[in-house]
Amino acid sequence: MIANIGCDIVRVGRIKRSIDLYGARFLKRIFSDTEIMNAPVHPKKQCVYFANRFAAKEAFAKSLGTGIGEAVHFNEIEILNHPSGQPYIRFPERLGQMRVHLSISDEDSYSLAFVVIEKVSKSK
Repeated sequence: MIANIGCDIVRVGRIKRSIDLYGARFLKRIFSDTEIMNAPVHPKKQCVYFANRFAAKEAFAKSLGTGIGEAVHFNEIEILNHPSGQPYIRFPERLGQMRVHLSISDEDSYSLAFVVIEKVSKSK
């Protein structure tokens, strides 16, 4: 059963400006060490990579209904990829059990993410 949904769109240039202005300080505040380590080397691809993840984190926080800061911080939410390339979200156990579906897309100057949270039925 669907519990909640969240969606976010971010301009890639906004993330690029933050990286240019604040560098590693911005990256460490928003992204996990694993996400930073997995980032592409090419600057344009790197900005899209981080914008995609930022949008996914925002969409996830919206789907939780709490936003960022109250229940979870940006760098506690990890946007990773299965070997097939499919993105998924790893989040702290304290948020509870839930099945999370994530879709990320980007086009030119924008990154978009959509999250659906399903309640996990309790077995008897």
